[in-house]
Amino acid sequence: MNSTDESFKEIMRIKGNGNVGIGTTNPSNPLVVQGNDNNYLKMLLISNTNTGANAHAGIQMTQGSNTGYIIQQGTNYWLWNNANGPMIFVTNGTKKMTVGGDGNVGIGTDDPKAKLHVAGDENVTGRLTVGNMVVQNGGMIQGKLWISKS
Repeated sequence: MNSTDESFKEIMRIKGNGNVGIGTTNPSNPLVVQGNDNNYLKMLLISNTNTGANAHAGIQMTQGSNTGYIIQQGTNYWLWNNANGPMIFVTNGTKKMTVGGDGNVGIGTDDPKAKLHVAGDENVTGRLTVGNMVVQNGGMIQGKLWISKS
């Protein structure tokens, strides 16, 4: 054998500070998994071979007494927050959507005050039904529309 033999290739490193690197020789965090593959599905696999009705596969994250999960069970996928805090969705470094601990969803607002609270302009294509009022076809209103200053 010589040093170019694949059996001598380093594939994992555990540094003196406890950081573990898979696919890297210089892990900067407690666990770094680095790949060089165009197929992103091959980066990290979490699997449960049990296929029973209550079988799950997932990731648990804990900070202090707060726990959250990313879970897959069958065809269901869950983001799970055990605390009564919000789930916040961020793109391009900016908060875009918040699901409050009370279930209210806010788009463009951090503090949704109703089941759906949209701050900003909306564009609805198709049919919009609010109670017994229907808005469709470029703004035609069917039903009663009440506008109150309160």
